[in-house]
Amino acid sequence: MLTLNDRGALRGAIRDPSLDPRVRAVLRLRFDQLGGTGAAFHVVGNADLVADAEAAVGFPMTLDGEPCWEWLERHPGGITEIVFVLSDDGPAQVLLVPGNADPSITSLLQEHADG
Repeated sequence: MLTLNDRGALRGAIRDPSLDPRVRAVLRLRFDQLGGTGAAFHVVGNADLVADAEAAVGFPMTLDGEPCWEWLERHPGGITEIVFVLSDDGPAQVLLVPGNADPSITSLLQEHADG
């Protein structure tokens, strides 16, 4: 799991040629929209499990079978963006999930894609 907590880390990831270009495109979009602030981004690796994603954002992805995220967006190239808003005065937690992520995560997202 790659965690980007500040403007410098986000800018560095956008410029990192080793990072998936589809992930970099979403990061660039959000950097332009948010000015590099307002969210902590967590890029899910292909070996990361649901428990890893939950540890990154700090709470369960689902509760009583319902998703805990505010919204989910599927970007071109198979990147899924999941946004958790913790409070009105704090930064959001954003998971970026590539299509080749562990099936425990991709199946959870597929199950709740319309939820």
